[in-house]
Amino acid sequence: MFANPRPIAVLLGIVSTLGSSLPLIRARESADLAVYRSFPGESEAVLAEGPLFRPVPADHSGLDFVIPIDLEHPQRRLYYSAMACGAVTVGDLDGDGWPELFFSAGPVANRLYRHLGEGDTPRFVESAVAAGVAEAESWCNGAAMADVDSDGDLDLFICRYDEPNRLYLNESTSGELRLREAAAEWGLDLADASLVPVFADYDRDGDLDLFLATNALYRKGGRPPGGVPMRKTETGWEVVAPWDRYFKVGSINPQTGVPTFMETSRPNRLYRNDGTRFTDVSAAAGLRPVANHTNSAAWMDFDHDGWLDLYVANDFADRDELYRNRGDGSFVEVAADVLQHTTWFSMGAGTGDYNNDGLTDLIVADMLPTTHYRQKVTMGEMGASFAEMYAEGLPRQNMLSTFFVNTGTGLFFEAAHMAGVAKTDWTWAVKRADFDGDGRLDLYFPTGHARDFNHSDYKKGSPADRIGKDDFDLFLDRPELREHDLAFRGATDWKFEKSGEAWGLGLEKTMNYGAALADLDRDGDVDLVTVPLQDRPTLFLNQSRERGLANHLLVRLKGRGANTHGIGAKVSLVTAEGVRQSRDLLPYNGYQESDEPLLHFGLGKSERIVTLEVVWPSGTRQVLSDLSGNRWIEIVEPAESEPLEKKEAKPLFRRVEGFAALAMPEAPFDDFQRQPLLPHQHSQLGPGQAWGDVDGDGTADLYLGSPKGQPGRLLLNRGLDDQGDPVFALRMREPFTDMTGHEDMGVLLLDFDGDGDRDLLAVSGSVECEPGDASLTDRLYLNDGKGEFTEAVGHLPGPVDGKHDSGSVAAAADFDRDGDLDVYIGGRVVPGQYPEMPRSRFLINDGTGRFTDGAAAQGLAETGLVTGALWSDADGDGWLDLLLTHEWGPVRLFSNRQGKLAETTEAAGLAKATGFWNSLAGRDLNGDGHLDYLVGNLGKNTKYSASHEVPELIYYGDVDGSGKRNLVEAKFDRNLNCLLPRRGLSCSSLAMPNLLQKVNTYHGWASAALDDIYEKARLESALKLAATTLESVALINDGEGRFTLQALPTLAQIAPLYGIALSDFDGDGFTDAVLAQNFFPTQQETGPYDGGLGLLLRGGGSDSVAGGFKEIWPRESGVIVPGDAKSLGIVDFGGEGRPDLVFGMNQAAPVILMNEADATKGAPLVITLEGKPGNHSAVGARVTVEVEGLPKQTAEVAAGSGYLTQNTPELFFGWGAGAKVDATATVTVRWPDGSVSESRVSRGDGPRHTLTAK
Repeated sequence: MFANPRPIAVLLGIVSTLGSSLPLIRARESADLAVYRSFPGESEAVLAEGPLFRPVPADHSGLDFVIPIDLEHPQRRLYYSAMACGAVTVGDLDGDGWPELFFSAGPVANRLYRHLGEGDTPRFVESAVAAGVAEAESWCNGAAMADVDSDGDLDLFICRYDEPNRLYLNESTSGELRLREAAAEWGLDLADASLVPVFADYDRDGDLDLFLATNALYRKGGRPPGGVPMRKTETGWEVVAPWDRYFKVGSINPQTGVPTFMETSRPNRLYRNDGTRFTDVSAAAGLRPVANHTNSAAWMDFDHDGWLDLYVANDFADRDELYRNRGDGSFVEVAADVLQHTTWFSMGAGTGDYNNDGLTDLIVADMLPTTHYRQKVTMGEMGASFAEMYAEGLPRQNMLSTFFVNTGTGLFFEAAHMAGVAKTDWTWAVKRADFDGDGRLDLYFPTGHARDFNHSDYKKGSPADRIGKDDFDLFLDRPELREHDLAFRGATDWKFEKSGEAWGLGLEKTMNYGAALADLDRDGDVDLVTVPLQDRPTLFLNQSRERGLANHLLVRLKGRGANTHGIGAKVSLVTAEGVRQSRDLLPYNGYQESDEPLLHFGLGKSERIVTLEVVWPSGTRQVLSDLSGNRWIEIVEPAESEPLEKKEAKPLFRRVEGFAALAMPEAPFDDFQRQPLLPHQHSQLGPGQAWGDVDGDGTADLYLGSPKGQPGRLLLNRGLDDQGDPVFALRMREPFTDMTGHEDMGVLLLDFDGDGDRDLLAVSGSVECEPGDASLTDRLYLNDGKGEFTEAVGHLPGPVDGKHDSGSVAAAADFDRDGDLDVYIGGRVVPGQYPEMPRSRFLINDGTGRFTDGAAAQGLAETGLVTGALWSDADGDGWLDLLLTHEWGPVRLFSNRQGKLAETTEAAGLAKATGFWNSLAGRDLNGDGHLDYLVGNLGKNTKYSASHEVPELIYYGDVDGSGKRNLVEAKFDRNLNCLLPRRGLSCSSLAMPNLLQKVNTYHGWASAALDDIYEKARLESALKLAATTLESVALINDGEGRFTLQALPTLAQIAPLYGIALSDFDGDGFTDAVLAQNFFPTQQETGPYDGGLGLLLRGGGSDSVAGGFKEIWPRESGVIVPGDAKSLGIVDFGGEGRPDLVFGMNQAAPVILMNEADATKGAPLVITLEGKPGNHSAVGARVTVEVEGLPKQTAEVAAGSGYLTQNTPELFFGWGAGAKVDATATVTVRWPDGSVSESRVSRGDGPRHTLTAK
């Protein structure tokens, strides 16, 4: 160990060395020095094996006290709350270089442990009484060490429940600890429900300001027997003081007009440091004037503008808040604009760069249990709770922990399920550090509570039961909630792996409310101190150095101004191996506790650091080069800043604003009213879109499908405005105004009657009607050549058995080569009878736009719940085959045997991969000339988890003996070796009251296997469907219609995938993909699947992923489409050969992205085909382009692809980067009739080339 563990003193370039073994390195050419000291046992592995952490016994560490559950305590009611236990904070108070531990101990006196600095294992001596910080008569909550008075040492701030908070200024001298209470002097003596102090210099004036998170006050004796006094004001009812500290106005009694009352919370405070005193600027700075049950808060620069923003994590229905710092001392709350959802019962919040991209991410903990049993006993009666939550508005709150991944655009991905951290039990704190030293942040979650308050069999009681009683009184005889703390290793950018047992953490069940991080033994790695209830605190020493697992770097900052510890600084480094890391010095993070104000970097096996950059809170930038690892560095803020190098590339796509008027809200409809156990709704699956020139002006117009109750929308293309943005004219007259009784799904603009113009086919779908209802009638509208349409009554075949089908997709092709276009229409769902198989239709065209149904003859009538369809020559024989995607089914392939379809799904290698498939699109992805396919699925970021061995299951039938068919979702538990119900007792018994005769407690339901609840014979007689595959994939074609499934990159799995656009968007000669993501109308308790923002996959890489796809982040791609994105169309608005994009959004306006590709990186090559009469767009043609130096580029003209989308018939290819102006390409076309032509085109003739069928 160090004889003196502090870094060597630095005095304006004058260096005093304590020994020749301690290297000193100058920080560039400034007068300031970065001072380094080696860690002991630099590379020597002392321990060959064992867990990562070693607990230090209390008799050695000296941490020999317990925070008890004292049932005689006058404030025992606080055990029900977030204030049950207290917290721990770490820092060097006495200036000897060793960190002290302060425990704010809730119901007992606080403890201050001074570090003795002895031996390899830390020892402490209790000094709270001597230091005057015991506060034995108070209930103390969160605490923090910060240099409040800017004198260079750490002061101590303590939150007290309903008493003035304490500020102890540090006036210690060497060897003597002296603290002076000065809260009133500094304006911080608030008496309230103070819970968490979070310091930072938010206004960048050089000193530390304070956000004080408050929670709730709990009245002794609970609710008074006579109610609380209220009065009516001009703005409504209010509770009279002092009762308003505990209660607020509830709902209005409809009979009396008098409101009820309910418990309330307290408002948070923001204090600005004015140098010698703090000023409450909560209102002036823009904090919302509301009371919240705040559990934690975290400063973070989420929009990377140099100003610290603030995340506030609130419990219950109080929605979380995200305050963007405006840079002028004020904030604006932007959570609904930035986050698609948040946690519901938000606990701790932990910021950090979890994926090493230099941006600050965020994890917020909830309390979703990790086991099936705990999930089912804590579900409870959710109806009223959900109503309360949804009344709070956006963003929606979900019952799971959240992992917000910063995109650098001011928006976040959310990836908790995919990362493995959605379920973390009753978590209090989020602690992040690189525990194993491999260069990635790991996680530690303390868990448990004083009682099992959420067990649904333990009734909290009615409001009357709480008269004269505290909430805790109702749970006195209930068991403690002891749980295993959880630790996760950061395995990849997107995955955490459970590591608690291997690391020696969470081995015993505890009620652990927090933890603090510090290097307590000064060996360079991160140690851990926990603060449990009813047990002694535990000091866990990290053994990564002793085991030789990794090299490390510790950084201490010394600011020039009043922010002496550099709180809020960002430090980034790059190792010799090219590994990048960044850390923000924000020790007030996680929950109530604060960490030692040092920064730790695990270097893995790397021993050298190429560069280290510090961006100080003042904005000063400092760069150090060529550093050694295994050092403890103190860096002093320089007087001058390094120039900031900004390299922000122009995004590929630019979003166009101004189309809000095109938003079409769905009519209110509750699918769950008819089928309460649906996995998701089917009434919000649109809109579809179709592109084509309907008025003969040479530009592509748009028909955008409308929901039921809204008129159809035909948008006539009027070119570009002065800013280069598209302009549309909305046509609002018959027949579009007569379409309100239908819900459009798939739509097509094609020449069905052979007269040379584009007609409109609209598929009717949804479930907002009875099965077979006339509103499900598909419609054909014929064009007069000028864009005026008339419905062609009688041209489509009538319904089978007099019942119309709820359709989905429409895909057209000349499958029989007779010169006209036939149409496949997929059956999506039977209203009110999901997942019963609907009927699909196959419309055979007689050449005049009159159709007959050939579905039965071609084996297409009943294939499953069809979601997508694509005509494509999958086996390369020149005849168009049909691929279909299904929910609870496979991707099916029907091979075309010269006009006769035969299913070849099994031979194609597709039969076993059943899933929640949504969409598909085709193009050659790997340059071998064969058509490959991208297929959209549910993704890997939901509650579902499936494989061939352990599929997701759904049953539909009379499973409870009631004579009524119901749904049952099931999952297989490997540990229990049985099937378990996915849904809980409350919602299941609501749908099937008979179940309560067999299982009438939550414990019973949680303990039961599926066949304990439902008779095995009834399950066996029910319709049973399975999903084995959840990933969105590429189907790589061997050329003969046999496929290999390859999962798409990680970001493609972050949300359900719907619209798919395959094209060469940058002209480099390789196929790219743009994806439309998310799905909102899910079960209430599940929450929307909204983790994505849309995605660009750039082709041409050397990765093993199909097509060499590389995921391009939103800040580079410009693909930033939050919301419920569905269809996705490709159209070149400007005619310059660059494909633009239009996203069809459910419940929102379409999103248009204009392509602004860099011409130096590629040049567009556009092929347009002029086919023969009846198919003048040459639908079904295959085009292969060969450019010297590039792989073959092959694509087909499709009428219906992706999700509910018909694109313009142009095909976009690329000349590649650096192509000469006079470069030529060979274009081979296999036309829809099977004939083949070959042409040469020159780049010098412009980007667009038209080829005509002979």
